[in-house]
Amino acid sequence: MGVQLAYGPRGEIDSAINAGGIPPKTLVVTSDAEQAELFYLDGAKKLKTVSERNRFLTLTEATMWVQKYDCTGRIISVHNGDSWVPYVVADNRTLSPIGGGSGSVTDITTIDGGNAAG
Repeated sequence: MGVQLAYGPRGEIDSAINAGGIPPKTLVVTSDAEQAELFYLDGAKKLKTVSERNRFLTLTEATMWVQKYDCTGRIISVHNGDSWVPYVVADNRTLSPIGGGSGSVTDITTIDGGNAAG
């Protein structure tokens, strides 16, 4: 059993799928220099994420990426010049820093509701 493989820049993958250049049931690997991504194109021509880019060298680059590609709900890392800072991608495709190293961590208390048998 063979596997079909498509390889190219992320920006050209969608148009190649729409034009029929990449058939269904194909593994798709992006050739972007920063970080390659891996997808599976299913029988309905929907890209299923296997491994997606999650690191960016600048906040500008990360912002442009999440505006272009739907990353809602994912956590990405952006280098701030000294270290990596995690961000969550909000519903409106904006970035919200997580922690960022300032302030203290809050303890979370879990309340056990029992077995909830009425």
